[in-house]
Amino acid sequence: MKKNTVFLSMLISLISGSIYLNTAQSSGFIYTRTPSGSTVISPVSLRIQGVFGLDFCTNSSAVSYELQIGSHIFHTQGEAVDDTLAFNLSTGDYQYISLECYAADSSIHPISNTILEYIPGGVIFEVVPVIISTQNLPDATVGELYSQILQAFGGIAPLTWSISSGLLPSGLALNLSTGEIFGTSTTLETANFTIQVTDADNQIAAKNLSITVHGNTPVGSNISVISGSITLTFSNVTQEGQTTVTQSSSGFQPPSGFKLGNPPTYYSISTTAQFSGQVEVCLTWTQGQFNNENNLKLFHYNGINWTNITEAGYPDTVNNIICGLTTSFSDFAIFEKKQVEVNIDIKPGSYPNTINLGSNGTVPVAIFSTPTFDARTVDPLTVTLASAPVQLRGNGTVMYSLQDVNNDGLLDMVVHVNTEALQLSSNDEVANLVGYTSDQIEVVGNDTVRIIQ
Repeated sequence: MKKNTVFLSMLISLISGSIYLNTAQSSGFIYTRTPSGSTVISPVSLRIQGVFGLDFCTNSSAVSYELQIGSHIFHTQGEAVDDTLAFNLSTGDYQYISLECYAADSSIHPISNTILEYIPGGVIFEVVPVIISTQNLPDATVGELYSQILQAFGGIAPLTWSISSGLLPSGLALNLSTGEIFGTSTTLETANFTIQVTDADNQIAAKNLSITVHGNTPVGSNISVISGSITLTFSNVTQEGQTTVTQSSSGFQPPSGFKLGNPPTYYSISTTAQFSGQVEVCLTWTQGQFNNENNLKLFHYNGINWTNITEAGYPDTVNNIICGLTTSFSDFAIFEKKQVEVNIDIKPGSYPNTINLGSNGTVPVAIFSTPTFDARTVDPLTVTLASAPVQLRGNGTVMYSLQDVNNDGLLDMVVHVNTEALQLSSNDEVANLVGYTSDQIEVVGNDTVRIIQ
């Protein structure tokens, strides 16, 4: 190919708009030549993309090349076929002086017909107007950090970014120097806005963009939302929204017979998502926050009172987690069942405490008062011994009495338990008593037994 033909071909590419030169960017520009034929390198298409690169020798025998552009000379060994060369050029005029492909690493053995010696008159590259290359922006999520850098090429540095119309989503901002959109979104929305960039020559480019901000609770089935130590699992979300959890040390008083841990913790849960079915609420606690982890229950305040929503199998005292099911949100809390360990005496005054399971009578059990516990507060109707209830008299009243059994000056309670109802066997050596006080404090105690049948 003649030299002026090469020049004409490059001019055609320039006129047709297939070159996009960005000398304003610090990385220079890209010049991509697609070779035509296997002997003479001919520029067919040209483009610019941030750094300078060339597809070189098409002759398969070529093993190295030398490229000279203006005062820049580049010589590369080993990869002369479809290679890429990157370097920076400052703004100005450049003349392609030579491009030579070699069969060996030697400048004195060029491959014939593969030398582009020079371009008469040089090639003048002009700085193209600044163009915003960002096509779209990714979505954001409420409460999560967002960072995207707008991209542009062309123009003359420095570039200045701005928003000419519309607004970014609430919580996001634009860095006017770097073009970074950053921040933490606070509201579900789709924000439409126009980004504008101005170069040092006051050339302006603009593009309409948008950012959609989603909630942390998307549409779908079995949707999990994790907030700190809380995990919520929605059976079915029909419209996305934002679910929030806040902790507080104050709230409604615990239900009767229960107490808060130390520190006391309430969880207020709300969501703007629409959902159907149940939601599993799982809370965790810190080791030592409660006295007896086996006595923990998960409660939900329904606007009137606390409701125990604890799922079977919880609490998990190994992983310190408790879960429950709900269909609405408000306040949630882990409460510990109040419990008092008391001294009891099965068949007071006798030892060993022999029980004949075949007897049709009752077994007396004394619940002792102490300076810190008044046995008279126990509700005898709630008392069981080995799962057997207190016997009722013929008139329906409970068989119990108050007396100072151990002569310590304090009244004790003596209940009479139905012998036939005792869930004991000849292998049992201990019987457990459970009851509740009038204010729902659990009372527990045990004594040894000798079972005969």
